[in-house]
Amino acid sequence: MSYIYACCGKYKIAADGSLIIEKADLSDGKKKYRCICKDEMDNESVTSIPWGQLIVTEPTTLQVPRIRSGSREHHYKIGSAVELYCIAQGYPVPNYMWFKQEGTRLLPLSSNRRIQVLRSTVLIHKASKIDTATYVCVANNSAGEDRIHLQLVISVTSPEHGVEVRARDLRKRKLQAIVVSGRLK
Repeated sequence: MSYIYACCGKYKIAADGSLIIEKADLSDGKKKYRCICKDEMDNESVTSIPWGQLIVTEPTTLQVPRIRSGSREHHYKIGSAVELYCIAQGYPVPNYMWFKQEGTRLLPLSSNRRIQVLRSTVLIHKASKIDTATYVCVANNSAGEDRIHLQLVISVTSPEHGVEVRARDLRKRKLQAIVVSGRLK
């Protein structure tokens, strides 16, 4: 599952730890970057030893956008926060358009209460079955365009078998097994 954990302006951090810099420029190459992982359960953190640095160069010729593709199929549970992203390289810097495919039609995707379209990223809050679809990202500039089709599947996962819960009565030092089984509807 991928999800944007931090989002401040042009900088985003994906669940896989990737740093995404929107519209990187020469000033981004003058900064140093470091990863800090924090365990929310015990508040411990680990900091990467080496600092990372971005090398920014200015292209001299037009470059057709090329989308770096990750997974093209995404599975989430109902109620999840969903992140679909589409990272393209090209010169001039590509523009992004998102569409939801319905049959053979591509319907433009725009932000609303639940869905945020943030250039190269679409965030869907509290995903529902109606979000199951193919989403198309088009990255374009004056040199051309590239597109990617992302399949999003929202489902309810239901246990097929019982779950065993063991309760211990500390006063009697006796172990009791309680079996609970059911199916989500």
